[in-house]
Amino acid sequence: MTAAGGGMSVSYTYILRLTGGLSYNRILSRRWSLQPELLYNTVGAKIEGFRIGLGYISVPLLAKYTIRGTALGILAGPQVSYFANSVVRDSTNDPIGLLPHQIKDFDFGAVGGIDYTFNGDLNISARYQAGFLNVAENTSGGATLKNKAFSIMVAYRLSTYHVK
Repeated sequence: MTAAGGGMSVSYTYILRLTGGLSYNRILSRRWSLQPELLYNTVGAKIEGFRIGLGYISVPLLAKYTIRGTALGILAGPQVSYFANSVVRDSTNDPIGLLPHQIKDFDFGAVGGIDYTFNGDLNISARYQAGFLNVAENTSGGATLKNKAFSIMVAYRLSTYHVK
């Protein structure tokens, strides 16, 4: 998350959050594939002593290019997200509230990253997602809140189709 504007300076740090879901990799050629995903994606930040976590149902549509002679792939594409839930915690990590009316329902952004497939079944990826929209609702003074997150994902493929 990034926060800015409103004539004030806001200090924040990223926090560790979880992501899980399903993906499908449709092979288009030896090097290109299309990878739609359905994820429960959480983003968050620590802002002035409070930990804010936002949960989204996210649908990235990623183009994947596999580098010749390797199992290394480059991923990029758009992502649409629907706001699902939120929680605000104090410095002792106790929940102190929710943000249901302060966050807009939708976000649109982009995802980019790399992935590596081991033995055709186990996959690890590192990604960066950047939201393009201000997700803060009813802000005063022009304040903005945009979703940004770095993630590391581990996946196991149930079946693999290889193009020869």
